[in-house]
Amino acid sequence: AEWPLRPGRTTGYDEGYYDSLPLIREVPAAFKPNITFCENHTYDHIKPTKISIVMHYFNEPLSLVLRTVYSALRSTPPAFLEEVIVLDDGSTKPDETGLIIAILRALAPHVRYERNTVASGLVPARRTVLTMATGEYVFLVDAHVELHDGWYLPLLNITQENYRAVVAPVINLYYHHIPKMVFNDEIRVQFSVFLNWETGKASKGGAPFTSGAIMGGAYLIARRRLQELDYIGRGLTGYGRENIEVGLKSWLCGGEVWTVPCSSVTHFSALRTPETHPGRPVSDNILHNPKVLAESFFDDEHLLRVARIRWQSYTITDNSTVEFNRKLASSLGCGGLRRVFQTIMPEIELFTDEDSGGYLLTVNGHLTQFHETAVVSTQSGHYGRGNFGKRIGSKGWVCRAAARDPAASSGLSGASFGELRMGRSRQRGGRLQLRLRTFRQTTNNQLRTGTDKGNPTV
Repeated sequence: AEWPLRPGRTTGYDEGYYDSLPLIREVPAAFKPNITFCENHTYDHIKPTKISIVMHYFNEPLSLVLRTVYSALRSTPPAFLEEVIVLDDGSTKPDETGLIIAILRALAPHVRYERNTVASGLVPARRTVLTMATGEYVFLVDAHVELHDGWYLPLLNITQENYRAVVAPVINLYYHHIPKMVFNDEIRVQFSVFLNWETGKASKGGAPFTSGAIMGGAYLIARRRLQELDYIGRGLTGYGRENIEVGLKSWLCGGEVWTVPCSSVTHFSALRTPETHPGRPVSDNILHNPKVLAESFFDDEHLLRVARIRWQSYTITDNSTVEFNRKLASSLGCGGLRRVFQTIMPEIELFTDEDSGGYLLTVNGHLTQFHETAVVSTQSGHYGRGNFGKRIGSKGWVCRAAARDPAASSGLSGASFGELRMGRSRQRGGRLQLRLRTFRQTTNNQLRTGTDKGNPTV
């Protein structure tokens, strides 16, 4: 089955290339990671079970949507397939909508097409399509992904042992315009205290490994567990952070998150960012979604106080979601955020050093940007320059002062752009370390050693 070539459209993809590919094909060997561990593994003990494969899309190239559907049908045998559900989240191209309806209805009863009359946004659409599933397990997948043969067996190998586990295949990224395949079989997905994505390295070899969160484009979860966790995305808007929510709720509420290199899918990546997802502006999503999740599930007052600095310019106008989530967390016995960071994601900076009196500070009266070098340490009034270390966000820097005596930091004062000058230290001969971390410019308050409404400090 060939798809007619239709170049020149503007969804962010090289549609002329993707439209020219056969919808039914053997996945090229170059798209699959070469992992010896996987070749020697068998899954004869896996019990047949029914999986709902669900996806949603908004104005995406139909050849990509259909390739996802066809690859799902081709790679999943009837003994394991309950249904494929495709949710059109209010696409605005009526001719293409009519065409895909006709094609998918011809595939019934294996494929089910649903449509939102008004676009709701990526996160609400994901919540909606997850609630439609009827299988014992649910596999959520982006509508521009190609599933590989046997993708389900390594995932079920974990979920059939522990229904609370969320398991994700490796999502390998294909960039046709380079062309390049990026294999992610050693990438551990994590999140920061600000609920931003972070990545770390997993051990080589192909064995499953725990992750703080998931990439979001493909994962398997028991429907029973989905219902326990109230699915995903309650009260979230537009685009983003639902993948972090999956990890956050899973770990805090007695579950696990695994990445399984022996299961892989190919993600066809766009040339540029596709059309804006409906819902709130992206700036609101960046603030609204993580703030709702933190206020709902953070059980550590220190970490919540640190995180609130990032979002203090945004106010949640309706707290019903936060209140619902807190009741849900209480009923499930959720908790232990600090334990999750320390045991699952020990590399993540928590902005806390209680033994040495660490706390956040401002420079030049506010959290602001710096050049790539700044003071990182000083002793007895002398100062030098060094490298910041890694970034955690994308806008500005935050400075953390850590001293054996918190009073030693009171001599700090703001100075020139790209540099901190050391004032008189009350701790004679003491060493003051300044760590610069990414942060958003937020406030004009002066340095505080306590907490005030405008600029909470630790």
